[in-house]
Amino acid sequence: MLNCTGMKPLELVNVNLRLKDISTKELHMHKFVVCLDNTGYEVSLEKRKLYEIIPDPEALKHNQIRVIDESGEDYLFSKDNFLEVPLSEVIAERLAKVA
Repeated sequence: MLNCTGMKPLELVNVNLRLKDISTKELHMHKFVVCLDNTGYEVSLEKRKLYEIIPDPEALKHNQIRVIDESGEDYLFSKDNFLEVPLSEVIAERLAKVA
């Protein structure tokens, strides 16, 4: 069970398990969310800002998503704090390149 909201999990073994559940296409797709609520994470997240997410099926089971925050690292946050923003592949790829 994930219990590390806003922090990296210590079990690195789980990363390999999660990656096996993700198709190659999903791994290379860039998805973005906008932050709606940064309460408790004001240093890590800014409201109304776009953030890239990393597919993590295990986190989704716990209503969490893996977000690349202001530090450039990925952390787990409550999915309720974000709204997925559907972008065209071209825009998503260009945003990912400048990140």
